[in-house]
Amino acid sequence: MIHVFGMILKYLDQRDLKIEKKAYLILYHKVVEIQLLPIVVQENM
Repeated sequence: MIHVFGMILKYLDQRDLKIEKKAYLILYHKVVEIQLLPIVVQENM
């Protein structure tokens, strides 16, 4: 998952797509939060 994320980031860097990169980073952080949320909830119980 994170390996693919890095490859896409490199691609966006090469193409100099700053707006797309920013949008992609926001999207990625939302996905990570969704995946980590259940783990955090379980640890707090």
